[in-house]
Amino acid sequence: MSKKTYRSIYHFNIIDVLLILIILLAGGLAAYLVVPHSRESAPSKEHTAITYQITVSSLSQRFKGNVKEGDKVYTSEKDMLIGEVQNVTYSPAVYIGTNRENGSLTYLDYPGELSMTVTIRADADLTENTYDIDGFRIEIGQVIDFRVPDLLASGRCTEIKQITTP
Repeated sequence: MSKKTYRSIYHFNIIDVLLILIILLAGGLAAYLVVPHSRESAPSKEHTAITYQITVSSLSQRFKGNVKEGDKVYTSEKDMLIGEVQNVTYSPAVYIGTNRENGSLTYLDYPGELSMTVTIRADADLTENTYDIDGFRIEIGQVIDFRVPDLLASGRCTEIKQITTP
């Protein structure tokens, strides 16, 4: 008695896998071309006037007075105009450290150093909660390297206010 072996009539191989993938890709492409796409609208821009402050935490006293009201402010990296100085204030520069014995904060004045806060006015576009000044994006906490005619400095943006006209 001979044993009959059952052999499958059809063998599944790599050619079949490739054929199925090609059919699926063609169907996906056809669906992509036929189904209408909803294009996301560009984020709306609101053009507004702002003032923002840059605080330089340590500035030698010999540079006091080098930033004046009305000075044009440029980025030091790309030389982009980012506003005009409206106000300049100075205060003693302070070092904040930790007392290792008790863990408390210690505040010490830096002799011969000042902290300078520069208020700058600029026209900006408000998009998605950030301000853009002619391609220069500005945010609170950002370090900004800037220059005016008599000083090159680096400071942190500490405040941004939108100017509202009544």
